[in-house]
Amino acid sequence: MVSPRLCANEVHLWLTFVDDPRLDGLLDDYRRHLTADELAQTRRFHFEADQRRHLVTRALLRCTLSRYADVDPAAWRFEVSDHGRPRIAAGHGLANALDFNISHTKNLVVVGVSAHGGLGVDTENVARRKNLMHLADHYFSPDEKTALRSLPPPEQHARFFEYWTLKEAYIKALGLGLSIPLDQFSFDLTQASRIGLSIDPALKDDATRWLFWQWTLKSDYRLALCVPRRGDLPPRVRLWDTLPWLSSQPCEAPPSRTSHPPDA
Repeated sequence: MVSPRLCANEVHLWLTFVDDPRLDGLLDDYRRHLTADELAQTRRFHFEADQRRHLVTRALLRCTLSRYADVDPAAWRFEVSDHGRPRIAAGHGLANALDFNISHTKNLVVVGVSAHGGLGVDTENVARRKNLMHLADHYFSPDEKTALRSLPPPEQHARFFEYWTLKEAYIKALGLGLSIPLDQFSFDLTQASRIGLSIDPALKDDATRWLFWQWTLKSDYRLALCVPRRGDLPPRVRLWDTLPWLSSQPCEAPPSRTSHPPDA
């Protein structure tokens, strides 16, 4: 299963749509690759759709990591950092050079993989919630709130999720979770196709050390990626549509926004 090669300056994103009916015949195979704890967690979800998403998420993670290392999918073991970030447990040798991040929403699960660490991914379904301005008032920076309210009401909903996925991707890349106040960093989306970031000095971070991408997938999904800048060239980002243990193919969806010129 070891493929494709993950170069030092690459990030790979693996996308699975959980409502694909071809998954129905694979769920028992997925269960056989999970630990007892993972299966117990799956059963704790009340709704069948949530059980299915959790099962597919764990299978996708195991299948994806085994593409890059000679480790049986069932053999992977994981732990969490002090701030709750999942990571590969000690004992997997060179596989510990891999870093991953997971995000899921409704029918989409995404696993991001990097060889140099620090990546954050977030995906959201824009059709899931309404009346989100109260969340913006609570979590967004003053500039973000002003920019959001300046838009016509029909555009505010989609823009909210553009901000939200970028914010989540950034704090996940930092690995510090919600210990980072969401209103102390601010994204600028006023320029078409571009992502700007400013950070309150209190956070003691440098906005120029981060790179961002954002995609619109199947119209209802937003996906954001954040990685640390390494060297002069941004990493190559590759996307795949996949059904674990069944199929995978390149996803050619271009990013809708980036923090850097497309030819950088």
